Amino acid sequence: RHTRYWRDWSSDVCSSDLRLASEFDRSMIAVGTGTEFRRLQAVVGTGLPLIVPVAFPEAPDVSTAAKAEQHSLRTLAGWEQAPTNLARLLRAGATVALTTNRLEDRKDFGEHLARAMEHGVSAEDALRALTTTPAQLLGVADRLGRVAPGMLAHIVVREGEPLAADGKVRDVWVGGRRFRVNKAAPPTRSEEHTSELQSRQ
Repeated sequence: RHTRYWRDWSSDVCSSDLRLASEFDRSMIAVGTGTEFRRLQAVVGTGLPLIVPVAFPEAPDVSTAAKAEQHSLRTLAGWEQAPTNLARLLRAGATVALTTNRLEDRKDFGEHLARAMEHGVSAEDALRALTTTPAQLLGVADRLGRVAPGMLAHIVVREGEPLAADGKVRDVWVGGRRFRVNKAAPPTRSEEHTSELQSRQ
């Protein structure tokens, strides 16, 4: 069983919750807030797997000196550093899965993930945090999270790079059943030429 909590990180909270989980022999998955960078070593030091949002604060209004003075240094630093949170956790060795939690509009997930990738998250790490890691945390890695024989074949087929914010979803497969969303784009001349050369080999 897993215990979840929705609190900002502090060493006291981590210690008390870890003791509780240990006392009742329960494993724990921590649901982050997106501000783990503020106590990175304490968070990673717990050894807990994390479910992390990619929701970032809006840019503070600093258009005038008076408005700028209304924001604390912590607020300004939080806005600047929030997109680096995922990359910092991964570099520190944390096990991370991603969530749409805390986003006002879930459609913004791709755009926010792209921002996190601009700040050091590799495509491989991002894809892992959306597929194999969640499956492992939920105890269903034998059925979900990978494209392999015997798996349930829940697949999203996209044109272009898998995590590109402007990528178009072409097909969705559920349990091996195909649902077409958009028609495939016609091949370019370069692609046709490459295909022709390959067929001659």
